[in-house]
Amino acid sequence: MKKIFTSFLVASLIFLNGINATFALTYDESYQAAQSYYLQKTSLSSVDEILAYEALGLESDDLLLDEGMMSTEYASDIAKAVLALALHGDNPNDYKSVNYVQMLEDCVHANGAFDKTNEFTYANYQVYGVYALYVVGSEKTELAADYLASLMNEQGAFGSSYGVSLDITGWCVEALSLVNKTKYQATIEKAIQYISAHQIENAGYKDEDTVWGDVVYPNTINANTQACVLMGLLTYDSQGVKGSVYDKGANNPYDVLLTFQNDNGSFWYYSKGEENFYATVQGAQAIGYYYNGSVYEDAKREYQETIKPAVKNVVLDQTEVKLTEGETVQLTATIAPATANQTVKWSVADTNIAVVNENGLVTGIKEGSTTVYATAENGIVAECKINVEKTVVTPIVNQPDQTVVKNPAPQTGDMSNVFLYSMLMLASSLVVIRGRKSFGKEH
Repeated sequence: MKKIFTSFLVASLIFLNGINATFALTYDESYQAAQSYYLQKTSLSSVDEILAYEALGLESDDLLLDEGMMSTEYASDIAKAVLALALHGDNPNDYKSVNYVQMLEDCVHANGAFDKTNEFTYANYQVYGVYALYVVGSEKTELAADYLASLMNEQGAFGSSYGVSLDITGWCVEALSLVNKTKYQATIEKAIQYISAHQIENAGYKDEDTVWGDVVYPNTINANTQACVLMGLLTYDSQGVKGSVYDKGANNPYDVLLTFQNDNGSFWYYSKGEENFYATVQGAQAIGYYYNGSVYEDAKREYQETIKPAVKNVVLDQTEVKLTEGETVQLTATIAPATANQTVKWSVADTNIAVVNENGLVTGIKEGSTTVYATAENGIVAECKINVEKTVVTPIVNQPDQTVVKNPAPQTGDMSNVFLYSMLMLASSLVVIRGRKSFGKEH
């Protein structure tokens, strides 16, 4: 019975290999159907679902995360936890008192291998380390990417312990393109040559046949492989995919992917109408890439927003000021949120009328009106109108001559002067009296 089922499965896959690149939904309808499929979810059970959800331009912040995603058993688990937290709007540097970013970086060995204990790993694990290190902007990103590039075989393929794989090769093209497209250009081009060599007539990508023991299982095109290759190509050369660079004859590889999409937005693997989990998450992720670019670029932006929020608003303490020539006024900028970068750049529209220093101190120069600007790091601006008036010079008025009073009486507030004055007056009186008496005796 098992042999009969296996034979039937192989025959079915061979038949599917001849599918023409036709599909019922337009590109926009396909994108909307995938979005609608995921919008029905109230929780996300895996990192793959978060990647698909966010790739489609949806925000997962309000959805519940399965705590099983926060495993730290293997290095790749830690990397996936970092990716999930970054996309969900949580801080992987301190999530429930665990620093996943530090754990992530501790898994990078001196040779760049990404593993908790070994200095060797396979591309299917290494690539997740590179994705996560790229997202958090780690200084170890290129070291890990160098090791990833070294894992490519002579044919240009990447793989796992099971052998080479178009799926993993597509992931590696994406990772190296994100980290440094110029540096890894030769490696990326060789990988794309390998991918192109495995493209069949309808523009689908077909992996090598699988051999288990003495049995050969012919591989064929499927949603997973098509999606993974497209994610790499769309990250490396989006315009080429949307044009005809990767076409096979009149067929485009993106069209082939959409032949595996069900009307409800999900994807099938074995038979149309089936909702296959991995085919759906990877197919939806590739559709998201076609419209929005790599989800890891989005994760990098969200991570930066979490650890260092963007400026939302800038407000000045004054919006209009009157100055005279030479007068100054201090302006103060308030940035929201308070955890965002509080630095502003000060400038003035017309420096002939007023100038402003790096701290917001404005000086009026000459009569006129201008505007002072306080610009945050992300370009948000607050303005203050400055009106400068001429300095009014008050003329000096000559005062009339004052009457000079000779021998003024001492001020009563000075008691010593009053006493002296009184004694002098008394002495003068005695002299006069004696003089009069003497005058009377003589006559």
